[in-house]
Amino acid sequence: MARLTRQQWEQCRIDYEVKKMSYTELENKYNVNRSNISRRATKERWNQEKTQQIIAASVDVERKTQQINEETQHLNATTQRAIQKEVSDRLELEGIFMNAVRFNQAQANKLLAQQVTQGVVELGGLNMHSQITARNKETALGKMPDTAIQVNNTVNATPAIADLTDEELAAELKKYGIES
Repeated sequence: MARLTRQQWEQCRIDYEVKKMSYTELENKYNVNRSNISRRATKERWNQEKTQQIIAASVDVERKTQQINEETQHLNATTQRAIQKEVSDRLELEGIFMNAVRFNQAQANKLLAQQVTQGVVELGGLNMHSQITARNKETALGKMPDTAIQVNNTVNATPAIADLTDEELAAELKKYGIES
């Protein structure tokens, strides 16, 4: 059995993930024991399914791009350039907004964590954090359909924040990615 170079292992992985070759086919092609291939694949987390999903999505994007190119061919050059500029501007703004969302959310999480650490979490602070998070979510993911909320009028259905111990509050905040 052969000992493969780094480049040969890379090609072996490509044959597995992209070309969908089986371990047996790889064993025959590279003259390497299938158990060695299996160990390497496990260690390096080879993922044929994920790679195939990426390929399928890329094919879909390429088809859509070709369709758009065909649709814009009949437009004059000035209109085509204007469209390209607008697309570029929108993508740039999207990047700016997404960076701002990440920064705003990190700052809100940091402020809330400081309050938790200091033991001075107030409903106003939690409400502000919730509003910032909701705004950031809408900016990042788009407006979601409104959902109806059923209000349960049962007394003490959910403990008030003030009734939570420090550990319980920290656990609740951790569920939302906020470390105290």
